[in-house]
Amino acid sequence: MKLRLSTDEMLSQWRMRRALEPLRSDCTVERIDGIDLDSFLLMEMKDWYLNLLDTAPIHLLTLTDIASKVSPSKNKDLSVTIHLPQGCRRVIELALDCSPVPIKITTADTPLALCQQNPFSRSGTVSPIAIHSHGNLTIYAGNDDFNIVKLLCVMEPDNGFYELDEAALSLISQLP
Repeated sequence: MKLRLSTDEMLSQWRMRRALEPLRSDCTVERIDGIDLDSFLLMEMKDWYLNLLDTAPIHLLTLTDIASKVSPSKNKDLSVTIHLPQGCRRVIELALDCSPVPIKITTADTPLALCQQNPFSRSGTVSPIAIHSHGNLTIYAGNDDFNIVKLLCVMEPDNGFYELDEAALSLISQLP
């Protein structure tokens, strides 16, 4: 089940799964020299969540179709570049109206991406690819006359919210 947790709700889950709650209520201790534990936990929790968005299996995350929110721009080499919106962490799936096959998505440091620099080894209509690099998605589909049907991405949610599958909570380790 997909969850959308506020920061307070996620912090509560984090504390429970890290064995910091429930608090003992049968005694009282006061200290004035302690650390701000919640600030430390919030920072640790945010780092864990961003890593989860970048590396977790897709079924543990919430995907967003942003096809209607992007505007492609044509390049001289018949490729098309899409400037991805702020907060786009990963591109998962791309579908074009001109291609019956799925578009392979890769990063700029792969051999397949390097082949796109040469017009003789560049992908075309038979096996289009897209390169995700520095907030842009460059599509090599053999022509630049197509529409984007679907663009599924992992997006960083609004500030203060955590969107994930309930099963992802089990990835929170008990020990720091």
